[in-house]
Amino acid sequence: MCGRGRYERDNSVTRPDRDQKVGTALRGTRVFVTGGSGFIGRAVCRLLLGNGAEVLNFDLRPWAAGDPGPRTLIGDIEDYGALEDTCRDFDPTVFIHLAAFASIDATTRSDFSSIWNGTRSAAAAFAAATSPRRFVNISTQLVIGPGPQPTNLLAYEPYTAYGEAKTEAEEYLRGFPRPYEVVHVRPVTIWGPHHPTFAGSIMRYIDKGWYLHPVAGKPIIRSYGYVDNCAGQIVSVGFSDEVVDGDVYYAGDGAIDSAEFLDGISLALRGKPVHRLPLGLLRGMGAFGTFARRMGVPFPLDRERVMRMSTDYIVPLDAMQRVMAFNPVPFEVGMKRTAQWYKSGAGVRWEPQS
Repeated sequence: MCGRGRYERDNSVTRPDRDQKVGTALRGTRVFVTGGSGFIGRAVCRLLLGNGAEVLNFDLRPWAAGDPGPRTLIGDIEDYGALEDTCRDFDPTVFIHLAAFASIDATTRSDFSSIWNGTRSAAAAFAAATSPRRFVNISTQLVIGPGPQPTNLLAYEPYTAYGEAKTEAEEYLRGFPRPYEVVHVRPVTIWGPHHPTFAGSIMRYIDKGWYLHPVAGKPIIRSYGYVDNCAGQIVSVGFSDEVVDGDVYYAGDGAIDSAEFLDGISLALRGKPVHRLPLGLLRGMGAFGTFARRMGVPFPLDRERVMRMSTDYIVPLDAMQRVMAFNPVPFEVGMKRTAQWYKSGAGVRWEPQS
């Protein structure tokens, strides 16, 4: 429940019927994954392989050294010829499209050609398969920014250039003539081991006691998801017979007071909750940071960052929870695993990312 330190989902619920049906559908199925070497992609590939699917990972980066994984081909999703040839040879029935440059700081459309151009290549390449069934497009919650959410999930209000690029990709796929179904999955803030930036940013700040959380008049409620649970949701959408062409699903565990989420990280790392600061003072620091950055002086906060820290971001997750076929990893277990990964030296080790 929101504001009480628990995700909306009841983590004790088991799903034997759905788990069995999806597990049966997975066995022997050929699944093409783009971006499988990345943060979410690794969890998706492991889950697919663990349930008997045959997986081909197509990525710019190799699979992590020393980690058993799928067959991986190094390639660029904007190279349509290579993507089509690979798809024709592998002949998948399900395509999970994760590969993308993900950044909330990049500002130009050209920065995101891997999204708007790469999605076009992936969609066309999948049509070269003999019996393509379902294309799972991994989008982002940023196609509709923080704050009040519209009831119509196609009423796009993108936040950041990244959100705009993902919006363009979703809209393109809706109008693309194709012999297969397309469904869209929009991950929320996904966390867990191997996150590409957490170790060097938020976790580092929390570990050193530098992080300052805003104290407002009410809890700041935001949606989060543990990476293995997100993978289970993506795979469930790819194989559930309850999913139909054009569906949109958000991937996440639920909404929680962001202070409690960050306290969970801090308690796991240093045994103490995060430091608090009145929102007004934090906004003042953000204004100073914006000015400092314009002058070329690095500063950890700016107005935009403070806005994100202090704005609710609650998305509809009920539809995803109805199709999720795997028992989720509890919050406390995920936090323990994430802290162990960080303490093992994650901040100084190279990790592949999509």
